[in-house]
Amino acid sequence: MRPYLIAHRGLANAPENTLPSFEMAIREGIDGFELDVQQTKDAKIVVMHSGSVNLTTDGRGLIKFMTAEEVRSLDAGIKFGWKGIKVPFLEEVLDKFGNSLIEIEIKHGSRFYPNIEERVLKTVKDRKMLEQVKFISFDITAIHKILRLENKTITGLAVIGRPEWYLKILKNLGITWIHVNYRVVGNLEGIHKEGIMVSAGIVNDERIISKMIDIGVDEITSDYPDKLSKFRSGERFTSWT
Repeated sequence: MRPYLIAHRGLANAPENTLPSFEMAIREGIDGFELDVQQTKDAKIVVMHSGSVNLTTDGRGLIKFMTAEEVRSLDAGIKFGWKGIKVPFLEEVLDKFGNSLIEIEIKHGSRFYPNIEERVLKTVKDRKMLEQVKFISFDITAIHKILRLENKTITGLAVIGRPEWYLKILKNLGITWIHVNYRVVGNLEGIHKEGIMVSAGIVNDERIISKMIDIGVDEITSDYPDKLSKFRSGERFTSWT
């Protein structure tokens, strides 16, 4: 079976983590996309990679100290050469792309954003999208909490090192995916024997995409979904199960 093909923050040629970037990515015919979530002062889940609005909008400040209305008043496209693009709420993305696979990366867990795991999970469950959503994070406590709240979730741990280094902790916590840099991917036979799926990213070279497929990775993420789409065969995947 071919790997899942996932766009990293949408399409790189559009403002990242926005509705247009996700729409343009899905238009390429790939399986889905990855996004990042943060939480406002009034407990609204917004989609943005950084905890600060400085990098991708015309505003300044930390999202945790801003209201949802303040974040929504900003232009999320202007630094990409676009205008009038809003920072999306998570619920908007799920409502619009309910037939696609979506990876939700929780950038910071409850130690930074109180109860963010509960809110993100509820937003997904209210839409009956547990089969289409994978929860990922570098913060293992956030993933552990998601699993404690709902053991039927698909979860992935993002790491810096080689996937085999983390086998024991993945098995102990019941995490079934590991997300690694493609440069550390080697022989996956032992990983797969333990029931762990491997996601390789961020791959923007078609030769390396082809190499990852030959190695047998279970997912490939890229900033350029048009490059991924060339390796698509058959129908799109619409479920992680």
